[in-house]
Amino acid sequence: MKNNAPVVIYTYTRLDHLKKTISALQANHLAAKTDIFVVSDGPKDYAAKKQIKLLRDYVDSVDGFNAVNKIYREKNLGISQSSLLAGEKIVSDYGKMINIEDDIVTSRNFLDFINAGLNYYECSDEVYSISGYCHPISFPEKPDYDSWQSPWFCPWGYGVWKKQYDKIDREFNPYYEIEKNKKKFQFLKKYGNFFHESLKSDAKKRVVLLDARIAAQMLLLGLSSVMPSKSKVLNIGLDGTGMNCSQSNRYDVDLDNGLQREFSFYPGPLDVNRDEVIQYSQFMNGTTVDRVRRDIMRHLRDIEILRSMKKKLLGLSLP
Repeated sequence: MKNNAPVVIYTYTRLDHLKKTISALQANHLAAKTDIFVVSDGPKDYAAKKQIKLLRDYVDSVDGFNAVNKIYREKNLGISQSSLLAGEKIVSDYGKMINIEDDIVTSRNFLDFINAGLNYYECSDEVYSISGYCHPISFPEKPDYDSWQSPWFCPWGYGVWKKQYDKIDREFNPYYEIEKNKKKFQFLKKYGNFFHESLKSDAKKRVVLLDARIAAQMLLLGLSSVMPSKSKVLNIGLDGTGMNCSQSNRYDVDLDNGLQREFSFYPGPLDVNRDEVIQYSQFMNGTTVDRVRRDIMRHLRDIEILRSMKKKLLGLSLP
């Protein structure tokens, strides 16, 4: 499985973001040896139809890759369904894939790192994915390895094999199963309180969070994610245009300069006492103020849901 993994880009109407994503990929060292798939969901309304037409006209002009494959939906499936259908087919055809959305800008060595990681950990049963993003945490000037392992999943530009992809049921939220497992639940609360909150919100149907479902199933299966010690990814979608993402610069990082093309990977297994894991958990969990703010926002969403349900019930009771 030494050939390069295909890159699957999921998009809807954000043409300006997509142009930056593709431009950065075109600058990658391995671009000319990589197949890409652009998955464009269908329009919800007339305004989206016009935007999607412009976006697809642009995609039709894209070159610089080994092949540019287009999956254009006639109807709107929603980002989750559209991406799941495409991902399942492509990972089955290629045995592996690299997933990114249309708001991910990559360094020139992003494809080098992900493909090298996919090759290095190909026979591992403990690694679920190879991520291109690293949160703004501190590392020594010259770390022992160019990667580390996290107990949690990061979707911002990642590679995955079919054998691992198939282990996850993206329709399943295991929150209540984890809640019954004292050891796993304590781990979730200690190292991933942010994921605990997200998973609980998904379980209560406040919001659909596939990433939290994947992370939780990784916890149950004893899987980890490989992360770079220098980020190969910058998320430009935290500008208020993304789904389930408010405007924020908290996750901003300095991209790798892209010069390094060979990497030393942490051999594992996952060690939750490593400084990187502790820093990452602290960053994601945030301060006490952050946690209180998240609690308030969840309560406000619950109130809005109840109000919406009340209006619907009152509407149904009217003659």
